Amino acid sequence: QRPARGSGLRRRGFGAVLPAALAAAAAAALACAAALGCSDAWMLVTRPSARNLAGCRGARASLVPRRAAATAAKAEAEALGQEAARRLEAAQRAGDEEKQAEAIRMMHEASDAGDMEATSTLAILYFEGKAGLPQDVDLAMQSFEQAAEAGNRVAAFSLGVIKLTGKGGVPVDKYAAAKYLKIAADLGDVRAMNNLARMLMSGDGIPRDMSLGAQWLAKAAEHDGKFEELMKKVEDGTVDPETAQKLKDAMQSVQNMHAEQNEQVDKDFPRS
Repeated sequence: QRPARGSGLRRRGFGAVLPAALAAAAAAALACAAALGCSDAWMLVTRPSARNLAGCRGARASLVPRRAAATAAKAEAEALGQEAARRLEAAQRAGDEEKQAEAIRMMHEASDAGDMEATSTLAILYFEGKAGLPQDVDLAMQSFEQAAEAGNRVAAFSLGVIKLTGKGGVPVDKYAAAKYLKIAADLGDVRAMNNLARMLMSGDGIPRDMSLGAQWLAKAAEHDGKFEELMKKVEDGTVDPETAQKLKDAMQSVQNMHAEQNEQVDKDFPRS
């Protein structure tokens, strides 16, 4: 006999709980399958079994050689780019246009394979119309942006300066300039740090921020080995009072950071 409507689980108030529980289980299974690298993650939800789980583990294992192949391809592209740069420099010194053209061909090949250093170098050459290449500012800017967004320091700094100054007829865009200078500064470019500090402290195209500007100026001095020189300028009063105070605060922050790092090193590697 069929149970009356509203009886059983639904009558006991489990009607809303059961679907929620199934949804939670499905979500957990999908997350597990995704972590295992399974391309058919839903299989584990609809047909949970040891066989399907093993299949997903196998899919994950197959990712290992693919990642290794990608790493090897990247290394090969970078090696090709380095060799192209070496040959280009040698050809330019010798004034050998044929070898220069061959080096440029290799550099294009390395760039196409994903070497952002080669992409950045080609951007500079196209921007300036050098090494036998026609001047093509639009192509150069595209290449600069591609390399900069991929984390290439030289491309980010070059793009920042171009947008800051309007070099090559490129429209001035100081906000975008600050963005790319920040990328280069984060990657350790001292010139970018100094330019970004100046823009922040003067409010040149971006909101004025004396504290942040002073921090970048202190970082630049530290990276460039001129920290003591900057401290002397502050102490001698060769900078205005507001800037001096911000620099003092920033330099104190840098010194505190170093002290904390040294303290951590002493804890990790105690002296005997």
